[in-house]
Amino acid sequence: YDKTEHTVTVTVVADGQGLLTATVSYADGKAVVFTNKYTVPNPTPDPNPTPDPNPTPDPAPTPDPAPTPDPAPTPDPAPTPDPAPTPDPAPTPDPAPTPDPAPTPDPAPTPAPPATENKGKAELPNTGEATSIFSAIGFVVLALSGLVFFVKRKA
Repeated sequence: YDKTEHTVTVTVVADGQGLLTATVSYADGKAVVFTNKYTVPNPTPDPNPTPDPNPTPDPAPTPDPAPTPDPAPTPDPAPTPDPAPTPDPAPTPDPAPTPDPAPTPDPAPTPAPPATENKGKAELPNTGEATSIFSAIGFVVLALSGLVFFVKRKA
């Protein structure tokens, strides 16, 4: 795709049989022909990939210094008692609440456009056709086992 712009003229005319026909032309009168071409881009590899330089080894690790023991803990000073508690001041009553303003009515909903039916391929709903095969096989096995049971019972 490119960003080329072309100005074309589209003329729509009734053909007298209830159909519309359109003719498309350039401003200079030439007919318009559309062609789509797609070429798969070829990836271009890097011409000369640069190798990583030689990695430098880490210098010799230094051992951690010897740990020093913690000094002896010091005891906490004597606790001080809390001062006498002060009573809370008397609560003040809340002012009278103001009523909410009158609610505004919701605007009438706009009617939705009627749903259009998609005219696709008519098909039956998927109701588990794959399980019907297993049901048929199970029925055949059940019938055969019943037949074997009755034959052995009579013998």
